[in-house]
Amino acid sequence: MTQKKSTPLLKSGRKPGPKIACICSVCGDPFEVIPARVRQNGVTPYYCNRTCRSVYLRSRAYDRTEINARFWAKILCGLTPDACWEWLGATYGFGYGHFAYGPRAEPTHTAAHIYSYVLHGGVLTTEKPCVLHACDRPPCANPRHLWAGTQQDNTQDMMSKGRGRYIVRHGSAHAEAKLTDEQVAIIRAEYVPYKTPLRIFAARFGVTEATIHLVARGKSYRP
Repeated sequence: MTQKKSTPLLKSGRKPGPKIACICSVCGDPFEVIPARVRQNGVTPYYCNRTCRSVYLRSRAYDRTEINARFWAKILCGLTPDACWEWLGATYGFGYGHFAYGPRAEPTHTAAHIYSYVLHGGVLTTEKPCVLHACDRPPCANPRHLWAGTQQDNTQDMMSKGRGRYIVRHGSAHAEAKLTDEQVAIIRAEYVPYKTPLRIFAARFGVTEATIHLVARGKSYRP
């Protein structure tokens, strides 16, 4: 008389519950999983082991449909076609949207407005590698507001809109200026070379004699 094979118990002392049959989407082999691995919406796992999992995740990382879906999930379109598209995801230090795609180990990083420009048919060449904003709003990703240009175009556009990080300001507009335009005009009008002592103007305006000398000669505080 053959004895019935007993079901091995779990560490908790309970018998294992029924398993659910699945088909691996990578290799096509059947496998079984416990009900806890089935998602809440009833979707079963897509892979049977770690190797197939790696292949599956890598294929998803380069799937343009999924990448574009992730991009659109971070976009808030305006009420009209010409309105700005706000980027809701991560941003760079200057407010430009940051978008990453590809495998987690080696993702590709790009600006959101550049990805949007290429996604909607824009072409970047070696002659025009930059994407500029016509609306002057870094978080905007509306392709109607974007245009390709050279690095010189990008720099000139930045400087003309007063957004340059290293804008050179002259005269009293300089960040470290000690004199106003009115004081500079008084010094140049009243200073007489080799007759007026520099120390008088230096004490009057609270600067050094060297500063007075450069201002009087027109070497500093140029218009």
